[in-house]
Amino acid sequence: MNAKERAAWRHALDMDLELQIDLNQRFLNALLAMAVNYPGWMMWVERNLPRQIDKLYEEGAFRMYLQLVESMMRWRFFKPHGFFGRGVVSEIMFNEKYIFTEHGSLRMW
Repeated sequence: MNAKERAAWRHALDMDLELQIDLNQRFLNALLAMAVNYPGWMMWVERNLPRQIDKLYEEGAFRMYLQLVESMMRWRFFKPHGFFGRGVVSEIMFNEKYIFTEHGSLRMW
């Protein structure tokens, strides 16, 4: 690889690390994906999550809800694709390295 390609890879990795660290942004991105692709699930969010994220931190439940929302959205993204086996979908569903972008799409690297 030349220097320009290496710089592009480094930039992508840096963006990925920033998003891994910024849990609030990850949560918002997963909710955006949910709202865009499966608006019916937003009723669940309305009923089960407090209006302010600070309350989730006070209860110590923020990380749990982040994992729940992200896992559900990963499952919803891959459910229609019958060529993925259950093992592959389960691995992707619970793997925190696959995160949602600001555009509501799933980042797979």
